[in-house]
Amino acid sequence: MTKKRSFVLIAIVVIMALSVLGLVACKKPADVDGVKNDNNLQTEQTTPNYNGDKDEVSDDESPVASVGFGFELVGSDENAYYTITDASFANINGKKYAEIIIPDVYNEKPVKAINNEVFKKFDSLSSVIVLGHNLEIIGDGAFRDCAALATFEFFEAADTGDYTIVPLKSIGNSAFMNCNALGKLVFSDKLETLGLGAFRNCSKLESIVIPEKVTEIPAQTFQGCSSLRYIQLSKETTSIGAEAFDKCTNLLVISENEIDVPDDNKVKLPSSVILPSKVTSLGEKAFNACTKITNITLPEGIVNINEGTFYGCTAMAEVTLQGEIVEIDDNAFRNCSGIKKFTTPSSLRRIGKNAFRNTSKLESITLNQSLHTIDDGAFLLSGIKSINILGGVTYIGKEAFAECKKLSKVVFPATLSVIGDGAFRETGVEKMDVSTGEDGVEIETPTGILEITYEFTGTVEQWNAVIKNGPSFWGNINSQIKIICNGSAGEQVDLVLTQVPVENE
Repeated sequence: MTKKRSFVLIAIVVIMALSVLGLVACKKPADVDGVKNDNNLQTEQTTPNYNGDKDEVSDDESPVASVGFGFELVGSDENAYYTITDASFANINGKKYAEIIIPDVYNEKPVKAINNEVFKKFDSLSSVIVLGHNLEIIGDGAFRDCAALATFEFFEAADTGDYTIVPLKSIGNSAFMNCNALGKLVFSDKLETLGLGAFRNCSKLESIVIPEKVTEIPAQTFQGCSSLRYIQLSKETTSIGAEAFDKCTNLLVISENEIDVPDDNKVKLPSSVILPSKVTSLGEKAFNACTKITNITLPEGIVNINEGTFYGCTAMAEVTLQGEIVEIDDNAFRNCSGIKKFTTPSSLRRIGKNAFRNTSKLESITLNQSLHTIDDGAFLLSGIKSINILGGVTYIGKEAFAECKKLSKVVFPATLSVIGDGAFRETGVEKMDVSTGEDGVEIETPTGILEITYEFTGTVEQWNAVIKNGPSFWGNINSQIKIICNGSAGEQVDLVLTQVPVENE
């Protein structure tokens, strides 16, 4: 082979080799990693090993944003920004990333938002680090069902010692729902809104400080946060939504002032719930089943205690009402077995159905002249010993005082027009026969007869008008009921049962 032909062959081989190397060098990372690549996605894939401790990271070791997000440009002027629309690169093809690092900027524009459900059900995601301070909005369900997510923090604030969400202005509906590994959260004063159910079922969340600009705690925000003990609300808080703290079974302290949270988890502060003075609205079941709360103070702006607000707060012993409460709605204090005494405000008009049902330690309640309705089952199974129902009450509902086994005296007002069926069924103190044994010790034997004194401030004629359709289920079948009508010079009227009592279902 001549030298000329040999040179040409070598040149061809070199050119072919360079072509192959060029093809490899130009191949997109999406082709290498199996990650979708389009105009909205970054074109490299890196996941740095960063431990989240700022003190241990030098300038050369600063975390680098994860690559592979989908972005969408919002706006077109100098205020334009990017929102993250996709992060599937971290949760597909067997890639279950435990750590994600959110960029501060993209294409020289700030990254200000994470769209709805971007990280939903990333079941291996345990840590999210946000670079810089541009991120402001976390969309609805953005991290919902990330069961392993334990830390969400901004790199600039990593030396605070808290798992901190710092610059955010808005956290969307269900944004961190079911993130049951999240612990302590502290927000900056930039936060303005929390979404419905934002931290629902975050079962390891122990304490929360809500900044001043957040004026509303929406429905179900902390529902099911069973480890939550301490909440510092904004002094500007005006409303607490339905089921906002439902089933927060370890909740102890709510205050608008700074709470000195113990460093030792075994140390607990005494329970004290004092709602901010500007709160005017409590939603239904707002504190349902908060079984560790022992006392609560409601501000002046509260005029209604809504349905089931404190249902099942079994340890609650004291309720302080500062405002002019108009209505205590259905089931409001049902199963609050720790309450011993309750004084209704002069403004109260209605006590709702089952409002104080099964308040077994409630022995005394003071009513008022404005009250007109005691609804069905209002004091069913309560521990009341005596009650003076003042003038103004016109209606006592069905089973309103049924099975009050300690109730020995009731005073009815002349304004009364309706007593519902079974209002006093199985009510009264059981009469005991007393005898002396051979050793001289008195022996009490139950007779099955329930004794109770009823007084009516009106006349016999007025009383007969109240019971014109016949009373039912008063006492029990053995009871001998008499009504003292003070309006007729203390004349006694026998109350003859027209129906046979039945067992409580």
